[in-house]
Formats: sequence, structure tokens, C-alpha cells
Amino acid sequence: MRHKNKGFTLVELLVSMTILALIILAVSGIMANNNIIFRKTKSDITVQNNAQDVYTRMTQDIQQAKHVYIEGYEVAYDKAYTFKASTLGDSVTQNPGSIKKYLKQTDKYICDNRDSHSVKDFINVDIRRDGNTSRDKLISDKSISATDIARYDNILTLSGADLNKALTDLENEDPAKLSIFRDYKYYTPSDLETYRKSLDSDALKAFDVCSERFRYMDSTEINESASFIDLTGPVAKGDALDFSTLIVDKNSNKYSYVYITKLILEYPMKINSNYVPSGVTVPAGAKDEVTVTYSFVKDPTPGKDKMDINVTYNYKYMTDLNTAAGSELICDQLNYLNYTSGGSAVYIPGCEAQVDYLNDSIKLNLYFADNSMSYKDLGMIKLRNSYILHDAN
Repeated sequence: MRHKNKGFTLVELLVSMTILALIILAVSGIMANNNIIFRKTKSDITVQNNAQDVYTRMTQDIQQAKHVYIEGYEVAYDKAYTFKASTLGDSVTQNPGSIKKYLKQTDKYICDNRDSHSVKDFINVDIRRDGNTSRDKLISDKSISATDIARYDNILTLSGADLNKALTDLENEDPAKLSIFRDYKYYTPSDLETYRKSLDSDALKAFDVCSERFRYMDSTEINESASFIDLTGPVAKGDALDFSTLIVDKNSNKYSYVYITKLILEYPMKINSNYVPSGVTVPAGAKDEVTVTYSFVKDPTPGKDKMDINVTYNYKYMTDLNTAAGSELICDQLNYLNYTSGGSAVYIPGCEAQVDYLNDSIKLNLYFADNSMSYKDLGMIKLRNSYILHDAN
């Protein structure tokens, strides 16, 4: 018997190959689409994780803050900027004006009034004048000579250029004598009252608020305040606003927006001796002073259309934990803080804050963008330490 082996015809083979090609094409398309979705999802998750990390870190630092300083563009509450989800550096017609600086009321008062002497001297002498000890006791404790007493009494009669020259001569001769003279000048209650009566109503109110704040501070707290005010610039006389200026209408909770270009925070921290270098002496019972600086800067690198978030941590005693100046918080290749371009070399970062000065709170909004994905986080951050943004009055 003969067996007849019949193969595929050419038509059957072509049909089979066509069907197979269609199946392969469909599967490839599904796989490619899934791969695109996977990569986008992974990118979106990376953006969200990094954005949330930034927000969480800033929130934690703000919550702990004992001192707050802000630089940025102030914009009316009804003229807030829009940050497009898919467009970095979108041009806008709004002009944000110049960068403004914000301090709490007493810090601004010190910057505006301390003139040539140090913040610490201004707080200790001009603000926290001690009326509990007589001038006679000061003379005895400091062993002030009769010659110096006569010299100090003569300086008290001077004014204008003559006074400035006498103080300069005294400081050049012996800085310690200048310090003693300031104590000598303001050591009695009557001197303090005479000084207060010389102030106009607005200056008197500001002085009393400032005096009340520092009256019961110990030397450590005064040193902390002085170091914080010094590190903010120092802010030049008349160069800063206080946070109360951001209130538009407290009855309707309307506050101006500040688009932050720099944020400086300071807070205390328990000391871990493992991070204190050898040779550094820590006073008994002392806490560390941590200064955190956030800066939002347009990357100047050609082709880098992004806004850098830089953060620096500096410790007074645990210096092993200090970070290098301008350490970047967000990975260069991942996601970008969004920003708008408000004119030539004016970049408004997508770090938006509303300062609730009356309740020591900051509403912080961060805007990120990566292709078609944006991230926005809203929240009111309550500062844990009282009297951070306003003073007790």
C-alpha cells in the first residue's frame, strides 16, 4: 500500500505566516505599551517619592524651628502664579518685583536699631538693661578707676560726631572698657526710663516688645538669638519686613504668597557625643544649635532647564554632621522643582508659602513637574515652638 504524504500548500503557508505575524505584532504592541506604562509609573512614583521626601524634610525642619528667616517674592493672594504640570520655566507676564526679606518683629527691630555694635551687645545692653544692680556695685565689681569714671561721665555728655569719636577711641584703646561703659551708661532704672521716654510711640512699643522678649532669657538663649540674626546677612537697617506685613485680611484668613528663594531655620537638638570631634568642648547641659538653609536656585548649566533645591545643615558642636554648602537635595536626573520665568533672569520657584503669622503656622505648597506628571502637596505646618513668627505683646 502506498502512503501519500501531503504537505502545506503555498497559500496555507502564507496564511499561517500572516496570522503568526499578526499575533506577534499584537503581543509586541501590548508588551511595548506595558513597558511604557511601567516606565511612566516608575517615573511618577520616583517623582512622588522625591517630592514627598522634600516636603517631609522641610516640614520637619519648620516644625522644629526656633527661629525663622525667609527670602522670596511676595505676591498678592489673588495673583498667585500657576505652575504648568508639563512645562518647566513657563514664561509669565506678572512681574514679581524684587526679593524681599522677612523676620519676626523683634529680630527686625534689632537689625534696624543696633547700629555699629554687635547683636549680642545690643540685646544685653540696649534691650535687656539690668535695673536691679546699682551703678555703685558695677563700679565695685568691675574695679572701675576714678579716672575711667570721670571719662565715662564725660562721654555721657557728648552727642553726634563727638560721641562717635569718643566711643571709637575707647574701643581702640580697650574693647573691654567699651563694654563696661555701656553697662555703666544703662545700669539704673532711671536711665532706662529716661531712654524709653525719649522714644516716639511706635519706637516705644517696638522697644517694649523686644525688651519683654529678652528680659528673662539666659545667656545661652541670647547667644542663640544673636547668632541667628547675624547669620541672616546680617540684614541691613530697613532692609527687612516683619511677618505681620503678609496679612492681607486676618478676618477672612487672606495672606500674601511668598515664593521662597531662601529659607533659614535654627533649632536646638540633643547632643550625641559620637558626632562631636575631639578637642571640641561642650558646656555641661548644653544643646546643639542646628542651622538649616534651603535655597532654590535656577541651574545655570546650559541645557539644564531645572530649579535646584539645595540644603545645608550646620551644627555648633556636632560638626561631623555638617553638610557641604549647597548640597543638592533632589537628584539631578530624576525630577525638577517647577518654576516660572518672570522676566530677564527672574525665576520664581515653585515653593509657595503662606505665613499665618498670628498662629505660628506656615502653609507650604511644592510644585514639581516631570513630563506630563505634576506633584502638589498642600498643608498647614504648625511650628512647635511658641512665638516663632510673632512676639508676645
